[in-house]
Amino acid sequence: MGWLKKHWCEFKQGRPGHRFQDRYERNKESREGRSWLVRFIKPFAGVALVVAGIVFCLIPGPGL
Repeated sequence: MGWLKKHWCEFKQGRPGHRFQDRYERNKESREGRSWLVRFIKPFAGVALVVAGIVFCLIPGPGL
């Protein structure tokens, strides 16, 4: 929860009218150092979870 408080304080101290732009730039800079593999793991994992959820909805469970 410490990161949430830190990010909220940074956001709150930003200039009105520029807070979201400044946050976007900070996030963009922090993402630049990541490898292409790391950037694609999260979306791939999300798609895999959705597909697994659909499959588990369609197959019968242990009580059926």
